[in-house]
Amino acid sequence: MSKPPPAPEVPVRPAGPEAPEPAEAWDVAGEDFGPPPLLLPPPPVPETPEEPSEARGASGYQVLRLLGEGGMAQVFHARRLGAAGFAREVALKRIRSRPRRDDSFRRMFVDEALLAARLRHPGIAQVYDLIEEPEGYALVMEYVEGHTLKELMQVAARKAKPLEQAFACHIAVDVAEALHYAHQRTEEGRPLGIVHRDVSPHNVMVSTTGEVKLLDFGIAWSRLEGRDETASGIVKGKTSYMSPEQALGEEDIDSRSDQFSLAILLVELLTGQRVFDAGANELKTLHRIILASPEDVSAATRALPEALRPLIGRALSRDREARFPSCADFAHALREYLASQRRVFGPRQVTQEVARLLSLPEASAEATVSMSPASAPGRTAAPRPSLPRRALLAVLLLALGAAGLLAVRRQDMRGPSIVSRPQPEEPRAAEPQREPSPAVDEPVTSPSPPPLPARRRSGAPTPTVPTQKPPTPRRSLATPMGTSFADAPSMPDDSSGNTTPQPETP
Repeated sequence: MSKPPPAPEVPVRPAGPEAPEPAEAWDVAGEDFGPPPLLLPPPPVPETPEEPSEARGASGYQVLRLLGEGGMAQVFHARRLGAAGFAREVALKRIRSRPRRDDSFRRMFVDEALLAARLRHPGIAQVYDLIEEPEGYALVMEYVEGHTLKELMQVAARKAKPLEQAFACHIAVDVAEALHYAHQRTEEGRPLGIVHRDVSPHNVMVSTTGEVKLLDFGIAWSRLEGRDETASGIVKGKTSYMSPEQALGEEDIDSRSDQFSLAILLVELLTGQRVFDAGANELKTLHRIILASPEDVSAATRALPEALRPLIGRALSRDREARFPSCADFAHALREYLASQRRVFGPRQVTQEVARLLSLPEASAEATVSMSPASAPGRTAAPRPSLPRRALLAVLLLALGAAGLLAVRRQDMRGPSIVSRPQPEEPRAAEPQREPSPAVDEPVTSPSPPPLPARRRSGAPTPTVPTQKPPTPRRSLATPMGTSFADAPSMPDDSSGNTTPQPETP
């Protein structure tokens, strides 16, 4: 009995990186199993547009344009390219070239990413990822299509149109609620104590769909483990929007510091002016903020409605204990004010207000935003109509013609005057008193001879009276209608007021 042939040995690939390549699997058994199955073709690579500014790096982000820059970082509009034609628009925040070599800036950048990754709120721009590029770290953030409040206020100032009052209050409400969420954030039951420290028009965006987004927690303060602590006396933030405790560099700042900054922002939205700003003199601005004088607050809010001024004044109190307990309470007070004004404001009204503002024509160089009570925010004062010079001249001529026509009509309605005022006579020498006489001084009939000289008393000098020819009457005295007694010879009046000559009683 013959033994069966031994089975062929299957080559075994030894483990390790230096293992040789195995033999073809289809020849292992020495039998023909047919050709190997066909593999599925790879998906087609989508055609990508030409990269406008920078080459696409290994991170897979295509930079489209620069959105903005600050002292530490630049923000770009970018596109995330993935498999099968996947693309997503994002905002890419990169450290600038000079601070990139500074370890402190790198740590701040990482701290911002770690903190922002814990915040998920519709009113806060999201942070998706922290990537490392050849040039350094980069933050991948939510891209918000719209305008910052800084841009909208610049447009309003350029077009000399104040922002709608309800629009400004609605923005403040949304930002206050987003801040309150960050202030109350906890981790494992321990409060993080987040304070934004940079609430300003640059860091608030209004999207094209009416959403309000709070940006940039780069200099936020928190109790996050491993985060660098701000040294005492170091001031961070924009000077014009600081709270008194932030301007003094105090360590124990809390959520009420952001409330103070938000109130400054609200006043600027309503009036176009910052409360404590002293122009280019930052030291004077810091001094005014530290004092937080009620007179400054009252002067800045004088043009605002009476019901709104106490709310803003409370949020701008120098003593933080006198402010609202939280930003949520501040938001609730503003909502109640809007309800008392019967104003309903939401994303739809936000988009309408932004569209109205952007569609307005540019104002002249001399035009300025008037924030007087007559044109308070929310009630845009209508511009005075300006007429050409020819139109003004035509109006003036029409007015003069109408006045002349009215005078003529009044004269026609009155008719001829029967009794008119005697014309003033030429000055004559004073006549001496004469004794009573029954003689008539002047004739009655017309035409009459020249008036007789008055009798003189014995011993009295005879006055010299020049002989005057009486004016010829235009009409006969027999026709009193249309006769003017100013044209007739003057007649002396008796005590009864009758102008008819009467004989004197001897």
